[in-house]
Amino acid sequence: MAKGGQGHAGRDDQHADLAPVLLRLLAARIGAGGVRPDRLMRGMGFGPDDLAAPDFNVSYRQCVEVLRRYAAVAELSLEEALRLGGRLGVVSLGHVGLGMMASADIHDMFRLLAEFHRSAGFPLAVEEAWVDGEFGMVVQPRHGDTDVEPFLVAYTLAALQSLTRQVLGTDFRPRSVSLALARPADASVFDRVFGCRVKFDAGLHRLGVGPALPVHSADACVALRMREVLEQASPRQALMDHGAAVAQVIRRHTAAVPTFAQIAGALNMTERTLRRKLFEEGLTYRGLLAEERRLRTLALVRGTRASMQDVAEQTGYGSPRSLRRAVQRWTGQGPRAERKAAAQRPAGRPPAEDVPEPPPPWP
Repeated sequence: MAKGGQGHAGRDDQHADLAPVLLRLLAARIGAGGVRPDRLMRGMGFGPDDLAAPDFNVSYRQCVEVLRRYAAVAELSLEEALRLGGRLGVVSLGHVGLGMMASADIHDMFRLLAEFHRSAGFPLAVEEAWVDGEFGMVVQPRHGDTDVEPFLVAYTLAALQSLTRQVLGTDFRPRSVSLALARPADASVFDRVFGCRVKFDAGLHRLGVGPALPVHSADACVALRMREVLEQASPRQALMDHGAAVAQVIRRHTAAVPTFAQIAGALNMTERTLRRKLFEEGLTYRGLLAEERRLRTLALVRGTRASMQDVAEQTGYGSPRSLRRAVQRWTGQGPRAERKAAAQRPAGRPPAEDVPEPPPPWP
């Protein structure tokens, strides 16, 4: 995997907090061409089916690695980036997409997207910017992955265009589009996609949208609710990419706990290398097992009608009494009270819980 930025910024690239929206598009595109999508993700701890799982995220580094693998078997041109960006549906953005459709106007819509761009699956940051009195969105390059950044920039601008047309109507045309890229041989492709003259060799990657056009589907209550949901989903720091990959392998082994050797093999690493990678991320195999056990236990307690005996058996506790002690330690109340509280909790609102210490791993 190629190295990104240095220091803290480089470690931020490894946090698995990016919705895999682009990876779903890449998998569908390569699958339509007769190539198995799992080739793009082999040894990374996840596969095509995981991309559709609720709350499944990847890191920027993992996204870029999949993109490079895609380039090895398919076209990775600016034209392909424009095609993929144009295929992005606003509903694919989940809560962000619904929040955009409920926004008061195009400016509010883009401010929401900029704030939660990783929840919307955008690998590159997008920010609002006023240039010469005109509102627009600027795509921020990372300057660390020059082989894929032009593709990501073109994809992002085309996606912004596609999302805006879905929300405001197909007649929408940006006021201006500029790219800090060299002018390609066939620049007319860009002009056709955006419906305006695209400027190259500019100082910014930017889509200018002009005045605050109203959104016809605006709903202030829904917009506020989506923002609340997104803010509540954001506070906890995501695992870095090797920890997230290990957690994903553990999650798939529902019948029995995978050994460390099995996990290393699934990730195409030696045990020594994987142990070192986890140490660099401040993680351990035992700690990841304990956290996955906690998440699985609370999911069964809160989201199913299974008896406490069944929950205890499925999560490796010897008895409902042991289960009760664990849930009490995590949430401050027993499993039956926690299930009742979850049933009364507003939809989409996660519980406010402190986790003092993880339980021992599955036996």
